[in-house]
Amino acid sequence: VRENSRAGIVLGIVHPAQDTLVRNNTVAGNGDSAFSAGGLWLRYAFRSTIENNIITSDPGRRLLSAELDEPDNRFLNNLYFCPSGGEGAAFSLAGKLKTGFPLLRLATRDPGAVFADPVFADASFPLHRSSPAIDISQIQPFPGERDFSGKRRRIGLGMDAGAKEFEHGTGLRREGNQLVHQNRPVRLRGVAIGDPVLERTDEPPAQYEILRGKWNANVVRISVHTYVWRNADQFGGRSAIMDLLRSHIDAATAAGLFVILDWHVTGWPEGFARPPDPGEPAGMHDTSFSLALDFWTEASRIFGKNGAVAFEIWNEPVKGPNNWQPDPREWRLLHPYWERLISVIRANSDNLIILAGGSWAYSLKGIRELPPTDPNVAFSWHVYAGKENNDEVRWAAAFDDLSRDYPVIVSECGFDEMGAPYFRGGVGDFGAKFATNWLEGRELHWVAWCWHHSIGPAMLKADSTTPTPFGAFVKALLRLNPVPEPPRPRFLFAPAALPPSSKPDFLQ
Repeated sequence: VRENSRAGIVLGIVHPAQDTLVRNNTVAGNGDSAFSAGGLWLRYAFRSTIENNIITSDPGRRLLSAELDEPDNRFLNNLYFCPSGGEGAAFSLAGKLKTGFPLLRLATRDPGAVFADPVFADASFPLHRSSPAIDISQIQPFPGERDFSGKRRRIGLGMDAGAKEFEHGTGLRREGNQLVHQNRPVRLRGVAIGDPVLERTDEPPAQYEILRGKWNANVVRISVHTYVWRNADQFGGRSAIMDLLRSHIDAATAAGLFVILDWHVTGWPEGFARPPDPGEPAGMHDTSFSLALDFWTEASRIFGKNGAVAFEIWNEPVKGPNNWQPDPREWRLLHPYWERLISVIRANSDNLIILAGGSWAYSLKGIRELPPTDPNVAFSWHVYAGKENNDEVRWAAAFDDLSRDYPVIVSECGFDEMGAPYFRGGVGDFGAKFATNWLEGRELHWVAWCWHHSIGPAMLKADSTTPTPFGAFVKALLRLNPVPEPPRPRFLFAPAALPPSSKPDFLQ
């Protein structure tokens, strides 16, 4: 409702308006002078409910006018705005002109009232993704309720104020250095489970309910070894592989988990391939770039409409067996390969893509100087116990403070006091400081490797249920994840300061 000369919405002219519901309207730019009634005019209104509306006015014009101070009228969760600011918000009550949003909130007895710029995307008044009107209310929509454009109400975490519900994207996306889901920042914290084809064929889907319910993870990393895709006939064919992946991904997302789908190759595109570990088949890590192109073409086609799935396109780029020192020049060599993989994914999907730097996904240097062209990307970072002798100064040099500009996901980390040399360590020399100073201290996204009984460093003992010391450490850290809270509107003029959040020390 806009640009009406006298008022936008009027209740009661010749006859009183009783038991009227004024809900989810956008009322903008009404009233042609300071003497007009403004956005909402309650002339003779009784027992009316005015809720979830956006009411804006031009400079010097009234937001609302009420000729009677009628206490039976009920105001709930309305958003007001005028360019003159909260102190200049004009309204009239019982014929008397008043100014100031605190007085307006007091007069309407609306504790959920907000004064904030609603931030419209264009002149037809859809909400911009930064609008504070999004998810503002926990009022339930009516069965089958639709907005002005025909979309269903309450698409996100709460019902939006105004005439048009914001169309949330269904998937994870990057905004600056944050990951966002349904217009709210989200921080990924969880575990990797390995390759379902090679290592988890006997695992029930209920494992994801355990990870979400008992471990409090919100993401799981599911891997596909290049050996599996190259030798698909040994596993029933590529359709069977994708069907198995789909069953795991569907079970994980149904349990409330995000999924990182990982092309689990260690080596350099068209170059060095990590030799297999004892007991693994030859060619475990096939670094043929054509194989990666083939897999991501198919995977993005099948899973690319599920926005809860992120694509980690190459596990660990490494140029040779002794390539342990970070080298910023490697990023320039990787960049064209990643651009090509991004292009085949973007032909099918807008999902978040996770990129790796060189030196076993450890070096993030050089990325700022030659950033990826696609905006919806994050970066992986792999750190295990003993990396650079657990020297945090050297970690910081390799990290290059990239989380200032991009979301960084520690998509592998771990330790085992009795494990292989390249992840041997414990809570005292690695786990505590890496979790405190990096995972939590820098609020990084992270996924611990590996929630399995035999893949090291293992989080589970042989019974696939009891946590190892490393698993117990990860579980305790995950269980400190905050319980999701109802969304809070971003106030420009707040009724009260919100209490500061407190972060428990997981080491206590």
